[in-house]
Amino acid sequence: MKLSLNTIAAAGCAAVLAMSACTGQKQWEVNGVITGADNELLILEGMAPNGNWYTMDTLRLGTDGKYSFAQDAPARPEIYRLTIGNSSTYFPIDSIDKVTVNAKAPAIDRDNELSGSPQAEMMQNVNSMVAAPGTNVDTLKRHISELLLTDPAGITAYYIINKQQPGGAPLFNPANRQDLRIIGAVANAYTRERPDDPRTAYLTKLYITAQRAIRPPREVGTDIPASEVQYPDITLMDENGKEVKLSEIVAGGKPTILNFTTYSSEFAPALNVLLNKIVDDSNGGVNVYQVGLDADEFSWRKSASNLPWTTVYNSPKTGATYLMLYNVGSIPATFLINRDGDLVARIEDLSQLEANVKKLL
Repeated sequence: MKLSLNTIAAAGCAAVLAMSACTGQKQWEVNGVITGADNELLILEGMAPNGNWYTMDTLRLGTDGKYSFAQDAPARPEIYRLTIGNSSTYFPIDSIDKVTVNAKAPAIDRDNELSGSPQAEMMQNVNSMVAAPGTNVDTLKRHISELLLTDPAGITAYYIINKQQPGGAPLFNPANRQDLRIIGAVANAYTRERPDDPRTAYLTKLYITAQRAIRPPREVGTDIPASEVQYPDITLMDENGKEVKLSEIVAGGKPTILNFTTYSSEFAPALNVLLNKIVDDSNGGVNVYQVGLDADEFSWRKSASNLPWTTVYNSPKTGATYLMLYNVGSIPATFLINRDGDLVARIEDLSQLEANVKKLL
């Protein structure tokens, strides 16, 4: 008997109804084996915008513990979880990932293993480090911070800064100044790369609220304490692909304006007009080292080529290391370095920038 192409295609779609090849919808998948949970109900859950978890799918586990769920690809990276009873294990999904989560019941929150994608493997590494007995907390957070800063805009970075230590204490406490720098690095990365993600607003609010609580209000342009005068050096590429260090510019013996900005922002034209006026009025007696944080390097390069001062690019690949070092929670962020190479002021109000620069001339 001969089958038409239409008949064969119909049969194929019936056999793989859940696959995107037939539905036309891209999907992600999570599968694996959960032992010790024979005949238990396994629930796949997603998180609603209000933070509540809701049921997406369920299945009854067999004696072999095997399971598989498939869902339409999300509009943005998400965290999902598998739940049995009162125990849940979490996993990240970015678009059409295929992730494997193996676990042992009843404590699948502690006895689990993730694999299948870079974000899942990062989450597995973090979970393993947190669960390791006898680890010094400061050492733990240092190692996790280094891992997080390799991809601060990733969904796992968001998971990390909201993760708790065994016992319920937050892994990264907003009330701790050093921890807040890590939170700020993630907030900045999300602001640059995921401006429409609902998590971005949450991260920004968390950072700003905690920063205000930690740091008492300071008058614009006031001196930075002596313990902070050693400015962290920055090494980035300019618009011509040449590596330029902040220390090289400061070494010229002139006061230096260090500015973090994005040329795509509404404030950028007015800010650059102000910087140009300050440089002109000083007859070239002031240096500017401007760090661009734009998501689009081509657009940044086009704008940077028209500016008469040092412009360098902090790409998403570079990460948020420099933002963390300077505790940049929002942009524009502007600092003043004097002739002697001391970081002397952080300017919160740009209307006061010119007056504070004149004090250094």
